[in-house]
Order: sequence, then structure tokens, then C-alpha cells
Amino acid sequence: MTLNQMLYFQTLAVTGHMGHAAEKLFISQPSLSVSMANLEEELGILLFERRGHRLYLTDAGREFLAHAEKIIRETEEARAHMARLADLHETMIRLGCITPLLRDYFPSNMQKFLSRPENQGVQFELVTENTEELVRRLKNGLYDLLLCSRSDAEGLVQIPVISEPMVLISAEGKAPLASWEEVAANPLIGYVEESATNGFLKQIAEEQHVSFQFRYRGPTEAAIASLVEYGLGYALIPWSDVHLSQYRVIRHPLPSGAYQRNIYLTILQGQQPQGAAARFIRYLTSGDSL
Repeated sequence: MTLNQMLYFQTLAVTGHMGHAAEKLFISQPSLSVSMANLEEELGILLFERRGHRLYLTDAGREFLAHAEKIIRETEEARAHMARLADLHETMIRLGCITPLLRDYFPSNMQKFLSRPENQGVQFELVTENTEELVRRLKNGLYDLLLCSRSDAEGLVQIPVISEPMVLISAEGKAPLASWEEVAANPLIGYVEESATNGFLKQIAEEQHVSFQFRYRGPTEAAIASLVEYGLGYALIPWSDVHLSQYRVIRHPLPSGAYQRNIYLTILQGQQPQGAAARFIRYLTSGDSL
């Protein structure tokens, strides 16, 4: 049983005439006759009875017509729904982003992307959260893509788009720290527990065989730098001139090693975004981004 058979049956039921129905359907009369005979054979019941040159629905035919019309109606609704989704894919990008990227990286790239002729009319639906929460929402289908920190969650594809060096910062007049043991012994300002960068700092501490004790915590690099500026402690943060140059803090080299905090374009494995979101991904990974 096919959708075409449903449409043929509905048209024949309305016209009651094989020739007239065939004309409306733009098919030959023999093809229509064979299709209806096959449908009746598949259903195991007569749908029409002939009286002279006209065809009339049997009782079973009238019942089947209700089913056929429902199938046709729901198919049209599904087609219209998918068309609306296709239009939405072309005009809307649902993006989750960590807060530090709102200072420069995302707005500047958003502006450049939207200035291209093919992206006229595209809109961004933007939400900021920590990486763990962004990933949870991505998996629940709320976003097309993320700009976030590294995540160990399964089922993700993460492509690095930004790399920022980790530095030790202090208030003006504070001395650099010569060893990781000294870093661990001094008052530190860290990230909130659920932050991905907090997990990165734990990784650094394990590699350097020390334990960091954070006296205060902040949600972003800007918040942490503000606390450092007023002498409340040292901090290990990824440095960005755009985000942090306004704060009166001193950058010190790390006691040893070189660490970088990467920001990733993140999508679900096996679920490639479509339309405008796909174009934005190509833009961010093509080397054209800022």
C-alpha cells in the first residue's frame, strides 16, 4: 500500500469515474485501474461497485476512505512541518557559548559571518552557561553547536578554535613564584567547582604533584582578575589581552611547563548540523574567523 494508491483512491472516490479520475491524476486509465485492483487485492475487500459507467463506494470503501484521507492529511502536515524546519535551519543558529567568548571572539565572528550575502536574515539564538551544562543541553537537542571548553562526555566531536596560554597573575607589587610548591602554598583564587577550567587546574596540580587550595572562586577570568587586582590572592588563568588588559594585574610565567586552555567548537557525533549552522561551522574552521 503506497501513498500514491491513497491519493488515487481518494480521487476516484470523489469523481466516481475512472476516466475523470485518471485525467485529474495525470495518469492513464489502465494504470489507475490496475492500481485500484492491486489495492483491493492487498486489502482483501471490494472498495467500489460499478453501476453503469459510475463507481460507488462500498460500505468498506467508505470506511477505508476515512483512513485514506487521514493518512493523506497527516502526510501533508508532516511535509509542511519538515519544510518549516528546513526554513528554520536556513535562518536560525542555536548556539551555546561559555561567557568569556562574549567579550570579543563570538561577537566579532558573528558580525563577520552575518555580513556575508548568503547569511542575510540569519539569526542566532544564544545561551551562555558553563561547559558541563552546555553539553547536557546539546545532548538534549537544545543547541546546534557549542563554543566551550574541553569535555570528557561521550558522543562529542570537539574541534579546537582558540588556544590561550595559562599564566600566573598577581596584584601589582607581588613577587613571582619560583616553584609549583610556592604556588600551592600561597592564597589562590580559582574557578567555581563546575567550571571546566577548574578541572583543568586539577589536572595541572596532579601533573606537578601539588594540591591547590583556593581561598575564593569566581565564575570567569574577569571576575578572578578583579579579585586578584585587589590583592586577594594569586590565580592561574588563560590569558587574553582583549578580556584582561583592563585589570591592574601582573602576569608571571609559570614555574615550569607550558599549559594552554583550548576552546572547542563542539557538535554531537553523527549529527551534522544543517543550513546556517553548517555554514557557521565551516566559517569558524576555514581560517576566515577572527
